[in-house]
Amino acid sequence: MDLTESFSLFAFVSFRPMADIKRKSDMAFHECAKEAMCECILPQANLATLEPWMQLKVQIPEAFQGTVSAHLSKLRGTVEDSEVKGVECTIRAEVPLAELFNYSDDVQTMPKGHDTLSMTFSGYMEASALVEATALV
Repeated sequence: MDLTESFSLFAFVSFRPMADIKRKSDMAFHECAKEAMCECILPQANLATLEPWMQLKVQIPEAFQGTVSAHLSKLRGTVEDSEVKGVECTIRAEVPLAELFNYSDDVQTMPKGHDTLSMTFSGYMEASALVEATALV
């Protein structure tokens, strides 16, 4: 992004672009524009940060049902259904994608590799204030 593009960010908020600016530090202007967007413009825009969520289906031995369900909750997930058939349990849950990196490794260590995991895209949900704050840093 060059200097002209940085100032064009302000066009939609009735700011007049500045003329005859000395190009001593393009980076300083970029930082200034970013700070103005984050502190002045975006809070007034009433926007929401969305994050992708995944539908999980985890098949594990019944003895690990509580452990896996608790772990999914720890990952900001919501367990929607849990079904036991014989010695096998199927857990269906929705979990934010950001929490699922390395999840297949984590779930395999719990039941010592006796599991099946499938993931499909579920949709977008509004991010919590904590997630939003860490995403904009």
